Amino acid sequence: MNGTVFEATTADGSISAVRFDGSDDYIDLGVLDVNGSGLTLAVWFNADTFPGSADDPRLISKASGTSSGEHVFMLSTIQSGGVRLRARVRVRGNTSTVIGGNVGAGVWHHAAVTYDGSTLILYLDGNQVESMPLTGAVDMAPIPVMVGSQPPGAGPRFFDGLLDDVRILQRAMTASEIGEIVGSPSPPPPPPPPPPTSGEPNIDELFGNTEDGGTVVMSGQNFGSHALNIEWLGGVNGVINTLPLGSQPPDWGADWTIGISTGGLGIPELDTQKVRANRSQSIRGWKGGYSPNTINSGFIYEPGGEWDEIYVSWWTYFNPISQKADVPATGGQWKMWRMNSDIKRNSAFSNGLGEMMSSGDININTGRRKIYTGMWCGYVSHFSCSTYPNTCWPFGFPGQTYKTHPLPAVEDMNKWVRWEVYVKASSDVEVRDGKYIYTMTVPGEGKWIVDWTDQIITHRDIPNWQDYCTTWLAWTRFAWQNYCGNGLTGAKWHHDDIYIQRGTRARVEIGDQPVYANCTHREIQNPTAWSDDTISITLNHGSFSPSDKAYLFVIREDGSISQGFPVTLNDNTNVR
Repeated sequence: MNGTVFEATTADGSISAVRFDGSDDYIDLGVLDVNGSGLTLAVWFNADTFPGSADDPRLISKASGTSSGEHVFMLSTIQSGGVRLRARVRVRGNTSTVIGGNVGAGVWHHAAVTYDGSTLILYLDGNQVESMPLTGAVDMAPIPVMVGSQPPGAGPRFFDGLLDDVRILQRAMTASEIGEIVGSPSPPPPPPPPPPTSGEPNIDELFGNTEDGGTVVMSGQNFGSHALNIEWLGGVNGVINTLPLGSQPPDWGADWTIGISTGGLGIPELDTQKVRANRSQSIRGWKGGYSPNTINSGFIYEPGGEWDEIYVSWWTYFNPISQKADVPATGGQWKMWRMNSDIKRNSAFSNGLGEMMSSGDININTGRRKIYTGMWCGYVSHFSCSTYPNTCWPFGFPGQTYKTHPLPAVEDMNKWVRWEVYVKASSDVEVRDGKYIYTMTVPGEGKWIVDWTDQIITHRDIPNWQDYCTTWLAWTRFAWQNYCGNGLTGAKWHHDDIYIQRGTRARVEIGDQPVYANCTHREIQNPTAWSDDTISITLNHGSFSPSDKAYLFVIREDGSISQGFPVTLNDNTNVR
């Protein structure tokens, strides 16, 4: 045993503990493995100081190095918004990390981590301070277990102070058992979210600054890849929030242009009339005066080149101000967006806002609404349709794929709503394996989804139906058309946090729940670097409050989603 015995009265009432000098002391327990999916590491410690640039001396360690994946199991402290307790366990080749609590020098603390095959739980002084779902057997490796540092050759992390009552068990101690050691019972842990499946993306640690606009780096496993073909106008320091008032699409960037305005009104521009929380500006458009066919405040993203896969996210506030008195019960129309290609542009809308009608029928007085979303020979769109589907042009046309869905009265009006579109073209002509997922989320209320995964044909072969139905298509532009008319005599709309990426649906988001599917508020994040084990993002709080607890998610290209990694905004508690 490389250490000295120091006579002292310890917190558990014994008269012996081991003092470590923080420079070269440790205890070598030899090669110890856990054979199965049960584990407890527990120890009393009283630190004189916390050596190392990261305040991360090891209490118990079985590791071949200092990086996350080189740990089989470990219990230590870590500098993360103060000195905190940290534990790591490796299962099926993936190392999971939990961090929690606050510790100080010169006082006795009891540290423990347990794993029962379904949940990894971290305890400090008898209280559960963090947990995460985990399944599988703990990895085995011919590596010695050390007390007070890392194994030789793994990078020294020497502990400075007293250690006592070290326990390494091949089972998970219960909360009551740990409470008995400390002297007070620990409350039972809350039910954890479902455990991750092997091979899913998994976040281990965060590094950086959790302020709005700060840089955060995530480390973990199975993130996949991302070419970062991204256009991002949002964020607290982004184009929408920082350019001068009145800035129009050409000012936003080289790939943005103003759409045609058949009503002669409403060129989109930056404005302050309606803004989201934590923002000072948004993109505003409007329509005034009755016209049966009025395109107002349209703008187009056209980066050059073609794509066959795209993910787009944005927020919209829509305010239908007035409606013509003599319109039928179907109401007026609002056509929000469309995506199309260079092939066969319709001459009536020659700047690219034609070819596929994407309209919405709205009745202000009764609130009768339906969302209509459709594909027509590869042209994708949104519009909300009346309660009488046969009035929706181009109902029944060849090559059309469509879906209608009822919504509660005026659910998506006069409030900020998030929209997401993911489209991936089918692999060949008349092959039904294309993907189309369209999501509307009302924060705090839930979401509505059209999910046509492997159900759509984007490339048709329909003889004698307007050339573009017989041509292989790739998309070249995404347009916020903002058509308004057919009874809707006045309206205003505002857009914010526009995010466009071509070639993948892989992305990072924050949400308000630890399980992605349960979130009722999510915000897109802007990645600046991406590899299979590391992602850097510019953190976007969106409309989360500065001190909110949120959860980071990694969504991979195949659609698999990580468990939420907890982070308190503007508080670097879980961030190194």
